Amino acid sequence: MGQDGQFALLRIPSVKSCKKFLARTRDWLVRHMHWKRRDQQRHLWAMLRGFYQYFGLHHCKRKLDWLRREVSLQWVRTLRRRSQRHRLFWVYLKSRPWFELPYAQTLHQTV
Repeated sequence: MGQDGQFALLRIPSVKSCKKFLARTRDWLVRHMHWKRRDQQRHLWAMLRGFYQYFGLHHCKRKLDWLRREVSLQWVRTLRRRSQRHRLFWVYLKSRPWFELPYAQTLHQTV
């Protein structure tokens, strides 16, 4: 129910749509594993922004933050597979500007 006591229609990403998006990003990362990191970041940024543009409501922020975290985990796994000796630890990655991904923002009015 909304703040004024009326029912509100909520558009929360379903588990199915999240899994579908994560499968699509994983597939893209595998196919473009050897692209430059900046180019990978640019494409992942665009993919996440597109998902956020549809589900960018206030009550979806937790799920969208979880989705961003999963995409970054997929990206780390893919980057680590590029070498037999991975030296990509979280402390290093968090300090790099090329590893930043967008956070979800409230783009639409809450219904």
